[in-house]
Amino acid sequence: MEAARLSGASSWQVLKDIILPLSLPGFAAGAAIAFVSGVGNFGIPAILGIPASIYTLPTLIYSKFAAFGPGTFADVSLLSGLIAIMAVVGLAIEERVLRGRDYRVIGLSGQVAVFTLGGWRGLAELVLWVTLIIILALPLLALIASSLAPAYGVPLSMKTVTLHAYEEILFRQAITRTAFLNSIGLSLVTAFGLLVLSVLVGYFIVRAKSGLRR
Repeated sequence: MEAARLSGASSWQVLKDIILPLSLPGFAAGAAIAFVSGVGNFGIPAILGIPASIYTLPTLIYSKFAAFGPGTFADVSLLSGLIAIMAVVGLAIEERVLRGRDYRVIGLSGQVAVFTLGGWRGLAELVLWVTLIIILALPLLALIASSLAPAYGVPLSMKTVTLHAYEEILFRQAITRTAFLNSIGLSLVTAFGLLVLSVLVGYFIVRAKSGLRR
Protein backbone atom coordinates (compact mmCIF):
# COMPACT_ATOMS: atom_id res chain seq x y z
CA MET A 1 0.00 0.00 0.00
CA GLU A 2 2.77 2.40 0.89
CA ALA A 3 4.68 1.61 -2.31
CA ALA A 4 1.57 2.15 -4.40
CA ARG A 5 0.76 5.50 -2.82
CA LEU A 6 4.38 6.66 -3.18
CA SER A 7 4.16 5.68 -6.86
CA GLY A 8 1.14 7.94 -7.36
CA ALA A 9 -1.73 5.45 -7.09
CA SER A 10 -5.06 6.79 -5.86
CA SER A 11 -6.92 5.40 -2.87
CA TRP A 12 -9.36 3.62 -5.22
CA GLN A 13 -6.51 2.02 -7.15
CA VAL A 14 -4.89 0.80 -3.93
CA LEU A 15 -8.22 -0.67 -2.78
CA LYS A 16 -9.03 -2.27 -6.15
CA ASP A 17 -5.60 -3.59 -7.14
CA ILE A 18 -3.97 -4.41 -3.80
CA ILE A 19 -6.25 -4.59 -0.78
CA LEU A 20 -9.22 -6.48 -2.25
CA PRO A 21 -7.19 -9.09 -4.18
CA LEU A 22 -5.05 -9.82 -1.12
CA SER A 23 -8.12 -9.97 1.13
CA LEU A 24 -10.20 -12.21 -1.14
CA PRO A 25 -9.02 -15.51 0.40
CA GLY A 26 -10.09 -14.31 3.84
CA PHE A 27 -13.40 -13.01 2.51
CA ALA A 28 -14.16 -16.28 0.71
CA ALA A 29 -13.20 -18.43 3.70
CA GLY A 30 -15.30 -16.36 6.09
CA ALA A 31 -18.29 -16.38 3.75
CA ALA A 32 -18.02 -20.15 3.30
CA ILE A 33 -17.89 -20.71 7.07
CA ALA A 34 -20.93 -18.47 7.60
CA PHE A 35 -22.87 -20.14 4.78
CA VAL A 36 -22.18 -23.72 5.86
CA SER A 37 -22.95 -22.84 9.50
CA GLY A 38 -26.16 -21.11 8.48
CA VAL A 39 -27.38 -23.98 6.34
CA GLY A 40 -27.20 -26.40 9.26
CA ASN A 41 -28.23 -23.98 12.02
CA PHE A 42 -31.15 -25.19 14.10
CA GLY A 43 -31.49 -23.22 17.31
CA ILE A 44 -32.44 -19.72 16.15
CA PRO A 45 -34.55 -20.85 13.15
CA ALA A 46 -36.41 -23.24 15.47
CA ILE A 47 -37.13 -20.64 18.13
CA LEU A 48 -38.17 -17.92 15.68
CA GLY A 49 -39.51 -19.91 12.74
CA ILE A 50 -41.44 -22.94 14.00
CA PRO A 51 -44.13 -20.96 15.90
CA ALA A 52 -44.79 -18.98 12.69
CA SER A 53 -44.56 -22.08 10.46
CA ILE A 54 -41.45 -20.71 8.71
CA TYR A 55 -39.16 -23.67 8.10
CA THR A 56 -35.57 -24.18 7.13
CA LEU A 57 -34.28 -27.67 6.34
CA PRO A 58 -33.07 -28.45 9.92
CA THR A 59 -36.33 -27.26 11.51
CA LEU A 60 -38.34 -29.18 8.92
CA ILE A 61 -36.44 -32.32 9.95
CA TYR A 62 -37.36 -31.64 13.57
CA SER A 63 -41.01 -31.09 12.68
CA LYS A 64 -41.16 -34.37 10.78
CA PHE A 65 -39.73 -36.20 13.79
CA ALA A 66 -42.34 -34.54 16.00
CA ALA A 67 -45.11 -35.82 13.69
CA PHE A 68 -43.60 -39.29 13.52
CA GLY A 69 -45.01 -41.59 10.87
CA PRO A 70 -44.06 -44.64 8.78
CA GLY A 71 -42.12 -42.59 6.22
CA THR A 72 -40.42 -40.24 8.70
CA PHE A 73 -36.95 -41.77 8.55
CA ALA A 74 -36.94 -41.83 4.76
CA ASP A 75 -38.00 -38.16 4.59
CA VAL A 76 -35.49 -37.10 7.24
CA SER A 77 -32.65 -39.00 5.56
CA LEU A 78 -33.33 -37.25 2.27
CA LEU A 79 -33.52 -33.81 3.89
CA SER A 80 -30.25 -34.47 5.75
CA GLY A 81 -28.63 -35.43 2.46
CA LEU A 82 -29.80 -32.13 0.94
CA ILE A 83 -28.10 -30.21 3.77
CA ALA A 84 -24.87 -32.15 3.19
CA ILE A 85 -24.99 -31.44 -0.56
CA MET A 86 -25.54 -27.72 0.04
CA ALA A 87 -22.56 -27.61 2.42
CA VAL A 88 -20.33 -29.39 -0.10
CA VAL A 89 -21.44 -27.03 -2.89
CA GLY A 90 -20.64 -24.01 -0.70
CA LEU A 91 -17.15 -25.30 0.04
CA ALA A 92 -16.62 -26.14 -3.64
CA ILE A 93 -17.49 -22.57 -4.61
CA GLU A 94 -15.02 -21.30 -2.02
CA GLU A 95 -12.30 -23.55 -3.48
CA ARG A 96 -13.09 -22.28 -6.98
CA VAL A 97 -12.86 -18.64 -5.86
CA LEU A 98 -9.52 -19.23 -4.13
CA ARG A 99 -7.97 -21.20 -7.00
CA GLY A 100 -4.77 -19.49 -8.16
CA ARG A 101 -4.83 -16.98 -5.30
CA ASP A 102 -2.16 -18.36 -3.00
CA TYR A 103 -0.46 -15.24 -1.62
CA ARG A 104 2.57 -15.65 0.59
CA VAL A 105 4.86 -13.34 2.50
CA ILE A 106 8.34 -13.21 0.96
CA GLY A 107 11.58 -12.45 2.75
CA LEU A 108 12.55 -13.55 6.24
CA SER A 109 9.34 -15.46 6.87
CA GLY A 110 10.96 -18.67 8.08
CA GLN A 111 11.13 -22.10 6.48
CA VAL A 112 8.33 -24.63 6.43
CA ALA A 113 9.07 -27.69 8.52
CA VAL A 114 8.86 -30.86 6.41
CA PHE A 115 8.61 -34.31 7.98
CA THR A 116 9.20 -37.36 5.80
CA LEU A 117 7.33 -40.52 6.75
CA GLY A 118 9.49 -42.86 4.73
CA GLY A 119 8.15 -46.39 4.77
CA TRP A 120 5.28 -45.39 7.07
CA ARG A 121 3.68 -43.17 4.42
CA GLY A 122 1.56 -45.94 2.90
CA LEU A 123 0.21 -47.01 6.30
CA ALA A 124 -0.48 -43.40 7.28
CA GLU A 125 -2.42 -42.79 4.05
CA LEU A 126 -4.40 -45.99 4.56
CA VAL A 127 -5.34 -45.00 8.11
CA LEU A 128 -6.44 -41.55 6.93
CA TRP A 129 -8.55 -42.94 4.09
CA VAL A 130 -10.23 -45.47 6.38
CA THR A 131 -10.94 -42.71 8.91
CA LEU A 132 -12.50 -40.51 6.23
CA ILE A 133 -14.65 -43.38 4.98
CA ILE A 134 -15.88 -44.14 8.50
CA ILE A 135 -16.60 -40.51 9.33
CA LEU A 136 -18.03 -39.32 5.99
CA ALA A 137 -18.90 -42.11 3.57
CA LEU A 138 -20.59 -44.65 5.86
CA PRO A 139 -23.02 -42.17 7.48
CA LEU A 140 -23.93 -40.83 4.02
CA LEU A 141 -24.59 -44.37 2.77
CA ALA A 142 -26.74 -45.00 5.84
CA LEU A 143 -28.79 -41.89 5.06
CA ILE A 144 -29.25 -42.99 1.45
CA ALA A 145 -30.28 -46.48 2.54
CA SER A 146 -32.81 -45.07 5.01
CA SER A 147 -34.27 -42.78 2.35
CA LEU A 148 -34.83 -45.75 0.02
CA ALA A 149 -36.61 -47.91 2.60
CA PRO A 150 -40.44 -47.83 2.51
CA ALA A 151 -40.74 -47.48 6.29
CA TYR A 152 -38.64 -47.56 9.43
CA GLY A 153 -37.60 -51.08 10.38
CA VAL A 154 -38.22 -52.57 6.94
CA PRO A 155 -35.04 -54.27 5.62
CA LEU A 156 -33.70 -52.68 2.45
CA SER A 157 -33.57 -55.04 -0.51
CA MET A 158 -34.23 -55.02 -4.24
CA LYS A 159 -37.89 -55.85 -3.46
CA THR A 160 -38.42 -53.17 -0.82
CA VAL A 161 -36.39 -50.30 -2.30
CA THR A 162 -38.58 -47.35 -3.27
CA LEU A 163 -38.23 -43.75 -4.42
CA HIS A 164 -41.48 -42.73 -2.74
CA ALA A 165 -39.71 -40.46 -0.25
CA TYR A 166 -37.93 -38.59 -3.06
CA GLU A 167 -41.18 -38.13 -4.96
CA GLU A 168 -43.02 -37.00 -1.84
CA ILE A 169 -40.35 -34.59 -0.57
CA LEU A 170 -39.12 -33.11 -3.85
CA PHE A 171 -42.29 -32.89 -5.93
CA ARG A 172 -45.42 -33.14 -3.81
CA GLN A 173 -44.66 -31.19 -0.64
CA ALA A 174 -44.51 -27.44 -1.33
CA ILE A 175 -43.16 -26.85 2.19
CA THR A 176 -39.90 -28.57 1.21
CA ARG A 177 -39.29 -26.08 -1.59
CA THR A 178 -40.12 -23.23 0.78
CA ALA A 179 -37.73 -24.55 3.44
CA PHE A 180 -35.01 -25.03 0.81
CA LEU A 181 -35.38 -21.44 -0.42
CA ASN A 182 -35.45 -20.14 3.16
CA SER A 183 -32.23 -22.01 3.99
CA ILE A 184 -30.45 -20.71 0.88
CA GLY A 185 -31.74 -17.15 1.21
CA LEU A 186 -31.08 -16.73 4.92
CA SER A 187 -27.62 -18.28 4.64
CA LEU A 188 -26.61 -15.99 1.76
CA VAL A 189 -27.98 -12.89 3.47
CA THR A 190 -26.20 -13.83 6.70
CA ALA A 191 -22.89 -14.44 4.92
CA PHE A 192 -23.07 -11.14 3.03
CA GLY A 193 -24.22 -9.19 6.09
CA LEU A 194 -21.42 -10.57 8.27
CA LEU A 195 -18.93 -9.88 5.49
CA VAL A 196 -19.91 -6.21 5.26
CA LEU A 197 -20.06 -5.79 9.02
CA SER A 198 -16.68 -7.48 9.57
CA VAL A 199 -14.98 -5.31 6.94
CA LEU A 200 -16.35 -2.13 8.50
CA VAL A 201 -15.45 -3.20 12.04
CA GLY A 202 -11.98 -4.34 10.96
CA TYR A 203 -11.32 -1.06 9.15
CA PHE A 204 -12.48 0.95 12.17
CA ILE A 205 -10.31 -1.02 14.58
CA VAL A 206 -7.19 -0.76 12.43
CA ARG A 207 -7.54 2.71 10.91
CA ALA A 208 -9.63 4.80 13.27
CA LYS A 209 -7.91 7.00 15.81
CA SER A 210 -10.92 7.24 18.08
CA GLY A 211 -10.68 5.90 21.59
CA LEU A 212 -13.89 3.96 20.98
CA ARG A 213 -12.03 1.34 18.94
CA ARG A 214 -10.81 -0.32 22.15
